[in-house]
Amino acid sequence: MNFLLSLMEMLRQPLNELSNEDLGEADIMLEYLKKAYFKVDWLETELEQVKEKKET
Repeated sequence: MNFLLSLMEMLRQPLNELSNEDLGEADIMLEYLKKAYFKVDWLETELEQVKEKKET
């Protein structure tokens, strides 16, 4: 459950405060949650949107 809360908090941060390392950690947390059978499709979509915004 901590992974879920941490990931949600991370994605709420301003883009300029997120590093590529943070986004890599977010990917790892998301995979962990998926393996634990959490339904996190919505969170995966959110993470992808943040990554796209960060790249531009």
